[in-house]
Amino acid sequence: MAITNSELIKGYFRAIVQGERKGPPLALTGGPCALAKVMKYNEMLYYAILEDDLVGAGRKFPEQVVILERQTLARTFEYLNEITRIFLKNKLRFFAMKTFRSYAYVDGDIDLVLVDRKPKARYLKALVDAGFREKWNISTIRESKKRFYVKEDENNQIALPVIHVHFTVSWNGIDCLNALDVWNRLRTITINGNSIQVPSIEDELLIAAAHTLYENTYITVGELLHIKTLLAGKKDLDMEYMVKMSKRYNWYHSLKFYFKCLEASFVSLTGQELLSKDFKNKFQMEGFTRKTVRCDIIPFFMATRPLIPLYIEKALRDLGSLRLTRLPRELITFCLVIWLYRHKKIAKFKEAFLQ
Repeated sequence: MAITNSELIKGYFRAIVQGERKGPPLALTGGPCALAKVMKYNEMLYYAILEDDLVGAGRKFPEQVVILERQTLARTFEYLNEITRIFLKNKLRFFAMKTFRSYAYVDGDIDLVLVDRKPKARYLKALVDAGFREKWNISTIRESKKRFYVKEDENNQIALPVIHVHFTVSWNGIDCLNALDVWNRLRTITINGNSIQVPSIEDELLIAAAHTLYENTYITVGELLHIKTLLAGKKDLDMEYMVKMSKRYNWYHSLKFYFKCLEASFVSLTGQELLSKDFKNKFQMEGFTRKTVRCDIIPFFMATRPLIPLYIEKALRDLGSLRLTRLPRELITFCLVIWLYRHKKIAKFKEAFLQ
């Protein structure tokens, strides 16, 4: 009996998350192009390309895919070094979020968060001085605190990555953390010889949760691998801080649901548990029975029914906290944007994963 695409891909992802090293599967319907799509959707493409190089003989991704990933990675450090130089010169504070992972990873954008609220014009002028130009995006209508900046290559095509400039730590207009709080807890990591300041591990977990809850509504294999690695390297996790920050921004119950989804996804993929007993006790996760994720495709999509009351709770609590300016954006996101995006992504991922 032939092995299906989904079985091959799940087996490969399971090996990655469990720390085994083997080359990506090639015997897929659709061949290397199909494999590249599934890896990209799960934020594992560059990792798989490097594994492909190590394992060798005959295991090839499409050449253009490999070239684009490597060019994007090189430009990521080039752009970030230039932005850092010019921001420091102008005494402007910022940090990158979601752009770097604890494994070999290439993103199509650099998410920059501006720490100082007042001199927005100075930040944006500094980006222009560094050779970037603003690119209008339709999402700016609902995300008024976000801008997009790009550079072109010699063919006047956008040269990835795109710079996403955030005036707040938010997704789809949903504020989740305070930028200054994150700034005060930054840590330094080294990637390819580059020293980069990134959020603390606690803030990384909160950012991953908020991004999943309020934009993606799915959990990728890359996310599982990243969080597994972060937790393994942090023995004194400040869970109290995570509870405090999520309660301050009225999404504590949503955060708990995210961790339930994270655990369910990891168990579905590996048969093992991800989160410690202390972690589960802190976030009241023991004994949950409601379906949290759908497991027929990977990435793992959060179940729809539990999300709806959580979104309603977030909006009502923000209303009760007199965060009135946020409410119109939240309603547009919770009633329309998330579900349209989700429907589109499910159809796209199904086509790649189940063909």
